[in-house]
Amino acid sequence: MKLKQGKSIMVGHLENSEIELKHILLELNHGRVKHMRHFIDSYYCYANNSISKNGNAKWSKLLWNTKTSEKAKKIYEDFESKISLTTNSKDRNDLIKRRDKLVTRDHSIPLKVISKILLEEHLKKPLTLESLRELLDKQIFHTTITKDEDALLRINKLNDCMPASFYEDNHSLYGKWYARYVETGIAINDVLL
Repeated sequence: MKLKQGKSIMVGHLENSEIELKHILLELNHGRVKHMRHFIDSYYCYANNSISKNGNAKWSKLLWNTKTSEKAKKIYEDFESKISLTTNSKDRNDLIKRRDKLVTRDHSIPLKVISKILLEEHLKKPLTLESLRELLDKQIFHTTITKDEDALLRINKLNDCMPASFYEDNHSLYGKWYARYVETGIAINDVLL
């Protein structure tokens, strides 16, 4: 969608987020979840103004603008001091690339789980655009973690699922987006237990 000069660019992105919601509803109406990753991630980017100059969803903008693990924060701080002292733009960009290769953007609640939740809710009562938006906004969180922490999630078989504690009504981690991190010992900034 081409926006006219002087109009707020956010209007276009909000429209794009609604288009992604419509894609998700279309998939749910047909009982499909195969392409949910693309639609859900695109929705999140548009809804949170994580977009490129051309108006496309831009994942890299999420990398340091989300929750971060303590170890990822340390990497950021260590590189930030070097980056701030560098005057050459090529050297600065090289440092940023090296820093960003040490971390990854993680879906705090894996998309496989979110897709299952969406499908189950849609089968109970068909979701509307608004109810879908509310559900996604409660379930989608990204966290910047180190590559080592990502490997730890895989070793503990929590890369695409939530731990049992997430589903246990009486557990302190019931429904908590950070349950996988607590269960694997990954400390997240601003999460008090």
